[in-house]
Amino acid sequence: MISATEILINPNRSNIYLSSSRRGNRGDELGNILDPLVQDLQAKRMDFPLTIVYGSLETISSCYLYFSSYLGSEQYEPLGAESLAQNRLFSQFHAQYPEHERQRIVDGLVQGNSKIRVIFATVAFGIGIDIPNIRQIVHIGVPYTMEEYFQEAGRAGRDGLPAKAHVYYNSYDISEGKKHLSQVMRDYVQKQKCKREMILGYFGFQVPTASGPLHQCCDYHKTMCDCDDCVVASVSTMFEETIQNEEDQTGASAETSPKQLEPCAEEQLREELNLFRLSLPGNGRSSVGGTSLSSGITISLIDDIVKNIFLLTSREEIEARLPIYSNSHAIAVWNIIQKYVNP
Repeated sequence: MISATEILINPNRSNIYLSSSRRGNRGDELGNILDPLVQDLQAKRMDFPLTIVYGSLETISSCYLYFSSYLGSEQYEPLGAESLAQNRLFSQFHAQYPEHERQRIVDGLVQGNSKIRVIFATVAFGIGIDIPNIRQIVHIGVPYTMEEYFQEAGRAGRDGLPAKAHVYYNSYDISEGKKHLSQVMRDYVQKQKCKREMILGYFGFQVPTASGPLHQCCDYHKTMCDCDDCVVASVSTMFEETIQNEEDQTGASAETSPKQLEPCAEEQLREELNLFRLSLPGNGRSSVGGTSLSSGITISLIDDIVKNIFLLTSREEIEARLPIYSNSHAIAVWNIIQKYVNP
């Protein structure tokens, strides 16, 4: 080559949220991973975000059978459609799959007329396939190299919209006995470190200056994010954990969940609590932020109070259970809800 020009571009894909978590070491633990996916697919059907689940041939075959068994006749779109491959909401993709079926799957997804929402794939679903609207990449097991992982995770969000890439791993996946597994991938799934930094550093690049909230980067930075959305989400999580802990201690089950108000009373309570929230200094400009967060009284918290009102039997209970930071605010909330708890 004469007078060649070298072009270097940072491979960062800022729209992809990166994460990993442990999975069980036994085969029957696969259900813990698949249940949320199959239940969401059952509910959303064609509105389910296009998802690729990568794994070994044995793993993806098990996933396929799990989905088929769970959904039964509901695996076909629309409901009541013929039991044909082209009507199924999910499919396999591997080297042993018939060539004409693989081509049909790719053509339908590229052209945007496929009914498939979940693909269980091996590395055969790889280079040369460009589908812009893949929203989720899930790895069950750890790819051997960073190059392999980055190429597969990078299939998500080609249209520039938000996407996710998650790796499930167990002790076998990262064992020293797996000779071909690179150390960088062991570190990637285990270490408490920025995943984006680890990927880009491997390829010799640095992470560009972040332009959005930390929680959009990776699971490491999500734990550090203090944006309004994350604060509100943590409030809801705290409340749910408090309720769950009490149920565990008392032996309560889902069948004995707290009773709830009648719909009309729920609406009245929500409106009264919201009027109190809006009366706080500096509030009213938005549903979150400002005094709402400094006081702990947010729209999300109001929803949780309405849902679990019969667990809040005193001002002390409110202060113990809820992140309301002022004694006077706790008293005001109790004065409102006791009219509904003890009418």
